[in-house]
Amino acid sequence: KKKPGHRTAAIALDMLKISKISWNLINLSKDIQASGYMNDILLKGRFANTDYTLSTSGSILINDFSRENIHYVENTSVDLKLNMEVHDSTYKINKGELSLNSMDFSVKGSFSNRQKTILALDLGAAGLDIKSFLVSFPLEIKSIEQLNPSGKIDILVRISGEISRIRIPDIRAAFKLIDGEIYFARTGMTIEGINLKGSYSNGIMHTALSSSINISEYSLVSDRTTSLKGSFYIENFKYPILKADISGKADAHKLAKIITIPG
Repeated sequence: KKKPGHRTAAIALDMLKISKISWNLINLSKDIQASGYMNDILLKGRFANTDYTLSTSGSILINDFSRENIHYVENTSVDLKLNMEVHDSTYKINKGELSLNSMDFSVKGSFSNRQKTILALDLGAAGLDIKSFLVSFPLEIKSIEQLNPSGKIDILVRISGEISRIRIPDIRAAFKLIDGEIYFARTGMTIEGINLKGSYSNGIMHTALSSSINISEYSLVSDRTTSLKGSFYIENFKYPILKADISGKADAHKLAKIITIPG
């Protein structure tokens, strides 16, 4: 109870700035390890109100992110700008921009932070440089950079469901590559006219074991002597199972320079 003459003080916080903070994340239940650095994260809004507009901007450096001993990110810079409407712990993104290693994505959707944190987010980008896109993936495939790939990729990523210490949300992506090209410096061979479309999912268990990539269709040519098309599917990133359909014509002598088949 208030005593006679006693006054309470209300603090109206309109801006919060977070600068120069190093962070480490270790989640044993999901076998996740991550570390990074936050620099000048700025939040603006009438935080004391139930309903208000919140704007967020800033940059984060992710030094490393790995799950189930698979490295997904290394030395990745993330810049973020979001304008949101906040109502009863639900955040609706009116306008969002995310830059990942200088690749620009639009962000839309919502998330709630009540008893559970529930995400419903879409990230989209058009005309991304394929080389920048591929080298932002797991370290195990960075050897692709040596092939000097070129081309443009469109991608839409959907993240939905609960995220917590013991839960990972559902992640799905659809992508399309147009007029791609790779060059094998060792042999001087170029594969061009690479077109494909496909999808990614982290599966029903939301783990590497249930993850898959489905290239529903692809086509490529090389020096007019090789022309191939087909589909490709890989599931279970821990113990991969691959399925591929290939049709067309190929110069076996040139193909043997880049594909070594025992016997």
